[in-house]
Amino acid sequence: MQIDADGTSRAMAWGHADLSSGQAMSTGTVARLYSGTKIVTASTIAMLVERGLLSLQTDVREILPDLPLKHSITLEQLAAHTSGLPDTLRAFIAVHYSDEKQPSTGEALARFELSKGRPPGPPASYRNVNYALLAEVISRTAGTSYEDFVRTELLDPWGSCADFSVASFQEDSIATGYLRRFDPVRLVAPWLLGDSARRLFGTAEGRYVPLHAFDLDCAGIGGLVGSVTDFAPIIAEFLSESDGVLQAESKRKMLSKHANGKVGVISDRGVGLAWKLGESGGSPYWNHEGGGPGYCSELRLYPAQRTGFVILFNLSQSRGLSKTAHTICEALRQAA
Repeated sequence: MQIDADGTSRAMAWGHADLSSGQAMSTGTVARLYSGTKIVTASTIAMLVERGLLSLQTDVREILPDLPLKHSITLEQLAAHTSGLPDTLRAFIAVHYSDEKQPSTGEALARFELSKGRPPGPPASYRNVNYALLAEVISRTAGTSYEDFVRTELLDPWGSCADFSVASFQEDSIATGYLRRFDPVRLVAPWLLGDSARRLFGTAEGRYVPLHAFDLDCAGIGGLVGSVTDFAPIIAEFLSESDGVLQAESKRKMLSKHANGKVGVISDRGVGLAWKLGESGGSPYWNHEGGGPGYCSELRLYPAQRTGFVILFNLSQSRGLSKTAHTICEALRQAA
């Protein structure tokens, strides 16, 4: 879907939402945004800063004093991926199923090695742990779950039906996620997930393996589920230079470079707050890829052209898919 600053949009779909049934993809098909969710998490932090409940310079240890963080790390450093904290493979695939209780943001943090890492500072180094911590900061500051606060304060005001699990009205429109048959995730999943890994994978269909329904344990790093229409309000919000659900100043701060570093698959010019900075053909853009088992996504803004894109795939992320998303965005930008 392409969204312009004047409110116009254009959407198209191709391919299959489900191979076994032959169901086609549509603009209403639901898929996982994965790490594009980090833009929503950073936006929620910005909203709490607007309300005077947080500061970007707040030491995260002041809010989460029970965690074994050995360095002083600000919320800005978490949001800009300059915390110095490491990720862990255990947290890369951490899922639960509809008949299981969703872990809290605090419980999900237990999979990260928070006592390790280098002192904070540039260059940026992309890490999921940063946004797992920000999700817990949101929960403790708001006095409610991360998911409930984001729904009430961001998703509902945006008019978005996106959520952190597949709602009953979305069940008929969720795309089946697929792995390539020899994807390494199939090898490491039993080690990471134990017996529950058997519930994740379906029977191979030619070159692809379908995934059964699941949700991410740590919603703040990549848990949103929705259609391109559900995610379009994110693009519209950041294309607007006026106050919206977020204040204009908050959006300018998020779309300003906070550190150098190649944090994207394609984008390599630095990072704002969640947004990644790239340049193509002399035209700067901000984006965030999303990817994990079964799905891949792209959120992208071209501020100079006043346009942006939401792209969803129901195939696990690869560098090739991210390049495909980049090529689509560039072709449509240049055609506008």
